[in-house]
Parts: sequence; C-alpha cells; structure tokens
Amino acid sequence: MPTIGPPVPWGAVTAEPAADPFLYRREGERFIPSPLTGGPWDPGAQAGSATTALLAWAVEQVPTLAPLRTVRYTFDLLRPAPMRALAVRTEVVREGKRIQVVETGLYDGDVCVACCRALRMRRGSAAPAVAEDPALPPVLAPPPPGELKWQEAERSFELPGIMGAYEARTTVASDPAWPTTTWLRLHAGVVEGTATPGVVSLAAAADFVSNSANHAGPESWTMINADVSVDVVREPSSAWLAVEVRTSFAPDGIGHSVGRIHDESGFVATAMTMGLVEPRS
Repeated sequence: MPTIGPPVPWGAVTAEPAADPFLYRREGERFIPSPLTGGPWDPGAQAGSATTALLAWAVEQVPTLAPLRTVRYTFDLLRPAPMRALAVRTEVVREGKRIQVVETGLYDGDVCVACCRALRMRRGSAAPAVAEDPALPPVLAPPPPGELKWQEAERSFELPGIMGAYEARTTVASDPAWPTTTWLRLHAGVVEGTATPGVVSLAAAADFVSNSANHAGPESWTMINADVSVDVVREPSSAWLAVEVRTSFAPDGIGHSVGRIHDESGFVATAMTMGLVEPRS
C-alpha cells in the first residue's frame, strides 16, 4: 500500500471517480472483478466488502420520484462470489415519493451469490435542533487516523487483495495489530469510470465489522459472515471512516459483531453481522 498522508476532505455525498485502481470494470450488464476484490477465505472468491460495495453502487443508480436517500442496506452473502464476470440485476419492489425499496442481486449465471434489499426515505427540510438525546452520554468521534495498520503488523497469513483497495490505520500508536477501532479509506473506485457515492464506501466498510475485532485471534480463528446489515443515520462527510467493533462468540460456533461507524465529524451508521466461527486451518 502507498504511504498515507493526512485524511483528505471528501464531498458529503460523492467522491470523484478513481481512474485507477478500481474494483470492477463494467461490460454491459456484467461486472468484471479486478484483483483488488480478492477475499480472505479463498483465492478464487471475492471479498464481502467488494460485493457489498457493488450491490450498494447498483442501488444508488436507481432513480427516485423525489429526493430520497438510502437509510438501510441488508446484504445476504449467499455463496462465495467467484473471481469472474458477474451480472447485477435490480428491481424496485416499492416505489413512492416518501419510501422506495430496491432489491439488487449479484448473479453467476442463474445462481444468485449475494443480494441486497435497500430502504430509501424522503429527505426532509426540518429536524430537531438536538441531534442526540441529552439524557445519554455524549457520543464522541474517535481521534484522527494514527499508525499504519496491517502492512506493519506481524501476522502468519497473507493479506487478501481487497486490502490493496484500502488505507487503514489504528487509532493510537499503542493499539494492538487487531484493535477494536480501525480507520479505513477506500482509495479505489468501485466501478471503473464512475463516481463512488459516500454511502457506497460506507456499505463497503461495514463488512469489516465482521472480523475487525476478533479478540480470539484471527491467526487462530476465522469468522465468515453470512450477512451485513447497515443503518445509515447520515451520509458520511469524509473519506476516512472509523469502524468501532464489539464481537461475541456463542458456544455453538456462531459469532455476532456490532459496529458503530464514524466519519471525521462523528457518528454516521451502525452495522451488524452474523458469522460462522471455525479454527483457522
């Protein structure tokens, strides 16, 4: 990965498209994955972060009858997405000026490997002056990105291709290699030659909730998530996103991760995943 400088200001809704690198190249209805989509579990399969990014990107291409924005993505990662051209199919299942529901699916031939159901709601012009409940403890944004992560960490496994699409930092110099809070910046375009909405980068970062705070040790245990759910309070206003995660493991090998996602201005979303926990072979 390149040397990382200070966080770069970013538009509230859309980043400028990256000429190179990119996650996917579009050819008609098919999307060809680049090596940067490579996942951590199988060299022949794409990362969940890449597939959630592509499905969210497809949602954001759907026109609306009135000014709406996406407030929830629910992704089901049904099968490993192979490293070959896949088709994206989109359907509006509920149309309206206040609420729209969009479903997208990623297909390998006739087989759906991942899908997304997105809820979009009308943008209003009024809101309470107090954003957070004053009876609750204040929500403090994490500190700015600090030390480089992953490329300097000692590890016994090779990083997947998807990490070449990200810059990542821990919050402070003393954090362990796998802290509970990680700052991420997606520096690759999702689809070559097109803009990447900030909410799409948010959907991609949400997949990191699954295994970013594996207190059992990622060198010993894996947790492959079968889903990602994201509730978007507001659209991010910076490229850097902090994923703050807590993970719990059940005795029967089911894992649950809950994350709060911040941008440089504060809280923007929550994300949750359910995963299969297994010893790393």
